[in-house]
Amino acid sequence: MKIHNSQINTTISNVNSQSLAILVYGTDYGLISEKIADLKNAYFKNKSSNQLEKSVIELNCHDIVKEPQLLFDEANSILLFSAKKIIKINNANDSINKILESYFEKSDPKSLLLLQSDSLGPSSTLRKLFENHRTAKIIACYSDDIESIDSLVGSMLKNENISIEPDAKTAFVEKLGLDRLVTKTEIEKAILFSSPGGHLNYQDIMSFVGDQTSINLEKLSDAALLGDFKSTLNILARLEKEDTQSLQIIKVLLRQLQTLYNIKISVINRLNINNVINNFKPTIYFKRKPHINKQTRFWSVHQIIKALKMLSKAERECKSSGTIQKTIARQVIISLCLLASKNKA
Repeated sequence: MKIHNSQINTTISNVNSQSLAILVYGTDYGLISEKIADLKNAYFKNKSSNQLEKSVIELNCHDIVKEPQLLFDEANSILLFSAKKIIKINNANDSINKILESYFEKSDPKSLLLLQSDSLGPSSTLRKLFENHRTAKIIACYSDDIESIDSLVGSMLKNENISIEPDAKTAFVEKLGLDRLVTKTEIEKAILFSSPGGHLNYQDIMSFVGDQTSINLEKLSDAALLGDFKSTLNILARLEKEDTQSLQIIKVLLRQLQTLYNIKISVINRLNINNVINNFKPTIYFKRKPHINKQTRFWSVHQIIKALKMLSKAERECKSSGTIQKTIARQVIISLCLLASKNKA
């Protein structure tokens, strides 16, 4: 059965010797690692890291497919130092499906089967096996959304008694989310920067996350939404050379268009455009305000919604495509730039 996001932490904390098997998969490798570590700790409760390590048997999917009996032998083996164990299968894929079906019929209640995999599409037989099974569970790990990142930032800073101004927190959250480990590392930087019991403002956050890549992403958004083909392609080439992830580029463009939509709605409701931009939250950097003003005038609500749909589709395709993410991102950015150039005409 598939575990919904709101139930994942509860499911992990309640994992016990009666649990059959759990498949953890997705594109956020940091989040996958975190959830697997949480599952191990919850399953073994108060064991030391050394004891825990000895109670986990690591196998590779390829080896099990070559020698199916390997899984059953490990499940039936006896550990001298533990009454129960985890059998962890790395790089799990559809090739192990038939073996698992057989294992589920003869499973050992003293063994938790824990599978780790990359992204699995809806047609994956492994994914379907776990989704349709009554007791086996499946946990999907994809990039955090704004709400979950906001919650993580808040809880980690609160644990250190660090306060953060609202516009600083919003700006910080917007720059995170592609990988859970990276996100937590950046939050830990903020904690070190402030020290426990401290306070963070917008300038503090920008001092350690306002790097050149972030600046180039903002420049790309402005150039693309103003229909400047030459600048857009030049900035995109720099970002690609720096190995900036395609999903990160698309997410920044999505946020920019969502901002533009909110400003446009306010202007339609007869609010002064300059007042709306000057008072917008999160605060818009003063050098970008003229660009945002122009974009608001160029783009209609209908066109913004069309562009948001294009980017959302590209985001979904990137998450499931793997190797052609750059091509998907480049195509949607060029399409946006073309749409913007028509808006100016």
